[in-house]
Amino acid sequence: MNYYNAIAKGYNELYGEEQLEKFEIIKNELVGRVLDIGCGTGIITKKIENAVGIDNSWKMLKQFDGERILGDAHNLPFKNKTFDTALSLTVLQDLKNPSKALKEMKRIARKVVFSIQKRNWTEQKIKKMLKKSDLKGSLFEGKKDWFFIQK
Repeated sequence: MNYYNAIAKGYNELYGEEQLEKFEIIKNELVGRVLDIGCGTGIITKKIENAVGIDNSWKMLKQFDGERILGDAHNLPFKNKTFDTALSLTVLQDLKNPSKALKEMKRIARKVVFSIQKRNWTEQKIKKMLKKSDLKGSLFEGKKDWFFIQK
């Protein structure tokens, strides 16, 4: 979190274009009310109709004027199936317990969509995490990330 607080002012300049490219890949999979987990500055959240952003960096969230919540992906503050889609772009690789975050995403939404950086994540490692989280869907490789879409 300290890293994201430190880069908050320049985040859009550093990563904005890359995040928008990832959004283009999965945007048609986002249905209904969407929770954008790790929304940061809201680059993606503001492009989704009926979306709420959640992040654990207040300095990032301050740059987003949409519906936003300060919170943790491991303990999402919502009742079961509050959302139609849980979205997480380039967040899971930074979490202490990504499997727990995936279980939370599955709990609060009917559909889970995420990307995770390829740098330290192999297809086998992701499939193991998906099995642990009891999630089934499509896993495919992008330029810098793996993408998952629950079916």
